[in-house]
Amino acid sequence: MTRISVTHPLDLHEIRARIASSLDIHDLAACARVCQDWNDSFTPSLYRCVVLSNSVAGKRAVDKNKRHIQQLTIQPSAYEDSSAVFMAISVMATSSLSSLNLQGNRIGNHGTQALSKALKMNSTLTTLNLRRSRIKEKEARALAKALKINRTLTTLGTFLGPIGAQALSEALMINSHLTTLDLGNNEICDDGAQELAEALKMNSALITLTLRDNMIEPEGAEALAEALKTNSTLTSLDLETMITGGDGEFSPSNWIQEDGAVALSEALKVNSTLTTLRVGGNEIGDDGAQALFETLKTNSTLTSLAWGTSRSASRTRNSIGDDGVQALSAALKVNCTLTALDLKGSSVTDDAVHELSKALKINATLTTLHLRCNTIGDDGAQALSEALGINSTLANLDLFANNIGDRGAQALSDALKINSTLTTLNLWRNRIGENGARALAEALTINTTLCHNPIEDSGAQAQTEQSKINSTLTSLQFGMSRASLDFANRNKRYIRHLTIQSSAYIRPSPALAREKIIHDVVAILTLNTLNMSGKLIDDHGTQALSKAFKIDSALTTLSLGLNKIEEDGVRALAEALMINTSLTTLDLSGNVVKDSGAEALAEALKINSTLTYLDLRGTYLGSKGAQALSKALKINSTLTTLDLVTARIEDSGAQALAEALKSNSALITLMLGDEGARVLAKALVVNSTLTHLNLFFNKIGDKGALALAEALKVNSTLAHLDLANNLIQPDGALALAVALKTNTTLTTLKMADNYIGGTGSQALSAVRTIIQCLQCSNGAQALAAALKINTTLTTLKLWGNQIKEEGAQALSEALKINATLTTLELENNSIGPSGAQALSEGLKSNSTLTTLDLGKNQIGGSGAHALAEALKFNSTLLALELRHNLIGPDGVQALAAALMVNTKLTTLCLQENGIEDNGVRTLSEALKINTTLTTLDLSYNPIEDIGAQALAAVFRTNTSLTHVNLKGTLIGSKGAQSLFKNSYRE
Repeated sequence: MTRISVTHPLDLHEIRARIASSLDIHDLAACARVCQDWNDSFTPSLYRCVVLSNSVAGKRAVDKNKRHIQQLTIQPSAYEDSSAVFMAISVMATSSLSSLNLQGNRIGNHGTQALSKALKMNSTLTTLNLRRSRIKEKEARALAKALKINRTLTTLGTFLGPIGAQALSEALMINSHLTTLDLGNNEICDDGAQELAEALKMNSALITLTLRDNMIEPEGAEALAEALKTNSTLTSLDLETMITGGDGEFSPSNWIQEDGAVALSEALKVNSTLTTLRVGGNEIGDDGAQALFETLKTNSTLTSLAWGTSRSASRTRNSIGDDGVQALSAALKVNCTLTALDLKGSSVTDDAVHELSKALKINATLTTLHLRCNTIGDDGAQALSEALGINSTLANLDLFANNIGDRGAQALSDALKINSTLTTLNLWRNRIGENGARALAEALTINTTLCHNPIEDSGAQAQTEQSKINSTLTSLQFGMSRASLDFANRNKRYIRHLTIQSSAYIRPSPALAREKIIHDVVAILTLNTLNMSGKLIDDHGTQALSKAFKIDSALTTLSLGLNKIEEDGVRALAEALMINTSLTTLDLSGNVVKDSGAEALAEALKINSTLTYLDLRGTYLGSKGAQALSKALKINSTLTTLDLVTARIEDSGAQALAEALKSNSALITLMLGDEGARVLAKALVVNSTLTHLNLFFNKIGDKGALALAEALKVNSTLAHLDLANNLIQPDGALALAVALKTNTTLTTLKMADNYIGGTGSQALSAVRTIIQCLQCSNGAQALAAALKINTTLTTLKLWGNQIKEEGAQALSEALKINATLTTLELENNSIGPSGAQALSEGLKSNSTLTTLDLGKNQIGGSGAHALAEALKFNSTLLALELRHNLIGPDGVQALAAALMVNTKLTTLCLQENGIEDNGVRTLSEALKINTTLTTLDLSYNPIEDIGAQALAAVFRTNTSLTHVNLKGTLIGSKGAQSLFKNSYRE
């Protein structure tokens, strides 16, 4: 008798479950009516993320399967009264609900009271959206009381007025877990803003606060500004006006105006944590602009400033007059932290652009500049082109909807021929005709960096007709025209990276559009990278693509994130993976892969031998899908990175992955959601290949941290562990600290956004692995104490931690004793002149430190003078970094005097210190005597021809100086000729 081999035995329940998983919610409901005994086979993953509308069958199905729900949205149309709340509460009571969206529902008093009571006992909900729910005073107070007790909610969006804001503020003074609060489009007015400001003075958890469209006027802004002077956690504040009504129509705009802007500018002089500020559409005039921009000269933390606003808020837009432009330009010349500046819809003229362009020639940090919806014409484009010929940092320039014509396009095209950093240039909706388009097309035949080029019909047509083929534009983003595809097809032998916009080919029929995109792409498929992310592709389109790359030998990266791909499409891709031998990266994040799709991918991974990166974030795999992938990992020997963040794999899925890790010898990076830290810890004890483990934004808590700590005592391969935002408290931090004392391989541990407190940070600071997330001088003091006895640490990096004068003083004392540390990086720590003076005392006796970085610390002339005195005694320091410290003439003179005596220093960086020709003359005299300095960085200082000639004279006699950086200076042709003439040596 022949033996029958059954490879995948399925019982009746599993067969039903697989059939059920291929049906949508309506078909499942129909099956339930016909086959009552099938109800238990409904795939639980169908109910993990639920959007409930006005459907009786849907409500019944949700009520029956509510134990599976983890994310619930109830649409306002589902219920006419507060029943939505009670449905949500019943789900909260029987499931591990983490996200609840009740936006726009009629909650009512009874509903709010019930919800507040549930929040007091709930331990799973992290996100609650109650926006546009019209919460009244009594209801707001009930919700606030719940927030005083709740320990899991981290994100809250709600609708309330001034009195509700007051109640919420009282809760914020106590709550230590809420990190994101969205009160956008409310009517909290100045009274509510003032109450929130008082809370900010005491709150130590809130990171993001959104107050756009709230009828906040100068008094409210002034109160918030006062709070910013003492608050040390808030990093993002949004006071923007996004919407305005028509004539006579009410809208809850903000109007902080001049006084509010001035108050915020004063706060920014003191605040050291805010990185993002949005104030667009607040009717701020020239005085407010001048005050706010003037602050940018000294502020060292703000990285993003949104001054402009959309056209919908044009009635309340900010203005930026001549004085404001002058202030902004002057600030950009010295500011070294701002990377993004938004001036859209700010009535920026050609004259204003001329001033900004002068700053862009010197500024070395700005990477993104939004100038859309202004009145910039050809003259402004000419000025920008001149700046682009010199600037070496700007990567994104948005000139959408201006008045640039052919002459401006010609100027910009000339700049593109020499610029080597700009990657995105948006010129849509200008007045560029055929000649301008041709000029830009010609520039693209030379430019080697512009990788993001949105093209409209006229531009694409001109580029298509060009006789020259663009051999350097290797990346292309499609617009909405047939000409775009023609251009791509003409250049297909060069284009290797293709991105198709979600709006491309949408007319006349979206369904036909998807099929046309697939057809067009397959026709030119000689790509290395294909990016079709963004809700265009369904299962049919995915099947067409799969057929193409079964035989394609060039495609290595395929991005299909956030589309409408479900199990059938994933199965088609899996079949292709069994044959394809080129694809190394596949992104399916945000699609509905589910268990059956994961099982198909797992089968492919058992055969495929080239895929190294698989992104399945947010794909609702479920435990069965994770288990199937785990079986594949035991066989697969090429996949090195697997991203399963928010894939809902559950503890049983994590258990399966842990078992796979015990035998898998290829996977080096695993990113998971909120399941199984303790289970994974057990696997780390025996795994010998995993080097990166990403568990960020989870709830592993102290228990998970304790388990991982035990594993780290044994594991000998893990090098990078990300535990950011995990509700870890001092006990968990202490356990990890103890483990790090014996662990010899972990080099990076990320613990940001936890609750380790002073005790935890001190424990962590005493070990050899340095945690770069200390937030105060106490942490630096703990580190300094450890340095006095530590005999192994050679490098300590504490940049951006605001250790201030006290921390610098403690480190100075450690330097007097420590005999191993060679590199100390303290950039952007606000140590000031006193901190520099303290460190200089340590340098006088220290005999091991070779590199000291004190950039962006506002040490001033007195701080530079103290360090210069230390250099006269110190005999080991080789590199001193003092960029952006406003050391002034006195500081330069002191350092020059030290260089005449010091015989060890080889590298000195004085970038962005406002050094002028006189300062360069002083340094030049010292360099005629000094014989050890080899590298001098004077970039982005206002040095002109006289200073250049003084340096040139040094080159004639100095034989040690080999590198001088004068980038971003104001040296003209005469100075350049002098430097060039004297730079040659025999």
